[in-house]
Amino acid sequence: MEHYTMNLTLKVWKQKNSSSQGAFETYQVKDISSEMSFLEMFDVLNEQLIRDGKDPIAFDHDCREGICGMCSMYINGQAHGPWAKNTTCQLHMRAFKDGDTIVVEPWRAAAFPVIKDLVVDRTAFDRIIQAGGYISVNTGNAVDANAIPIDKKDADDAFMAAACIGCGACVATCAAPQIACQGVCVDPRFDPNNCNACGTKCTAANATPACLNGACIIGSVSSTPTRPTPSVIGKPIANRLSCCATRAAMPITRFTNSSIATSKLPTSSSSMAGARIAN
Repeated sequence: MEHYTMNLTLKVWKQKNSSSQGAFETYQVKDISSEMSFLEMFDVLNEQLIRDGKDPIAFDHDCREGICGMCSMYINGQAHGPWAKNTTCQLHMRAFKDGDTIVVEPWRAAAFPVIKDLVVDRTAFDRIIQAGGYISVNTGNAVDANAIPIDKKDADDAFMAAACIGCGACVATCAAPQIACQGVCVDPRFDPNNCNACGTKCTAANATPACLNGACIIGSVSSTPTRPTPSVIGKPIANRLSCCATRAAMPITRFTNSSIATSKLPTSSSSMAGARIAN
């Protein structure tokens, strides 16, 4: 695998807290190794900011192995970045090239208020996962896997639920190939106001601007990433793809007689989905 270094422009969302107004700030990073992880690149940037006496960028991280689900970021309008089935901490800088501009934002969902910069409060999602329920009892040794025949669909659903790491991407993302721009899911292949990336507008003097397969076919291109004001930040996005749909749909209704049911959580997967996409 070829190793190379790159210079990058980062447009990172900075916000003091959930009640203050945030904005994009632009940073330059140099000599970033293609073998660095995305979070290591942020470590380099933060070290640079600290040396310059500036406030470092706050972001969540823990295991850095794709297990804990803490490293929740929008990277160029995609949850966890451009690699499929990948967390931000597993994303490596070889996914980018020298001279790229990378836009980094926190999760966009009403249930995930911004704590600071790229850190959001995912307590609401944790409560939904918790409502799936578990018990602690002595059951002896585990039985053989094939001792009790399990329907294929049930087994698949169980594996899907077990694969959930609680990152919250399913709540705050759009159905591919759409990306989130200003709290709205758009198709960057055909949207003239977000052609190939959020904020890249196709313009034309005497004709209707058009975007085809992520390229402006008339006029020039200007790129200015934008983000809604705090009153709009985190508004739920319609047409989401629930990558953790099975986990989200684990029937909270099984616990309707428990104290969990009184915590104002949705009582079904459909009502929960409605809560996520309502304006």
